Amino acid sequence: MSLDILLVEDADVLSRRMAQAIDTLDGVRVVACVATQAEAVQAVALSAPDVMVLDLSLADGSGFRVLRQLDHRRDPRVVVFTNHPGEILRRRALELGAEGFFDKSDGIEPLLDWLCSERDRRRSAMGLGPGAEE
Repeated sequence: MSLDILLVEDADVLSRRMAQAIDTLDGVRVVACVATQAEAVQAVALSAPDVMVLDLSLADGSGFRVLRQLDHRRDPRVVVFTNHPGEILRRRALELGAEGFFDKSDGIEPLLDWLCSERDRRRSAMGLGPGAEE
């Protein structure tokens, strides 16, 4: 069982680096990388990810708009990975359905740790042990 990730990041170099780092995790894979609000919403329908990693600043607008468009009862869990770590923005993202909020200046490690925890939580919920495959 893999944890499927949708990356929503408009900085191409950062998106590639994030995908490479995530793909090194056992049982976690990036299924799509997109750069715009519209692509993010479309990719949820097309790739059915388990988790969306969302930047708040996108070339065509705001990650907040993406959060507003999702149905959080059935769409993927969302974590924000942003250069704008202010408390007001964090609270707003959580109010709109994000389940985590990570500051890019802290590096990618806290995000990777969260993804591993989510992978392990899903495996446990399915009665699978760590490292187990479906």
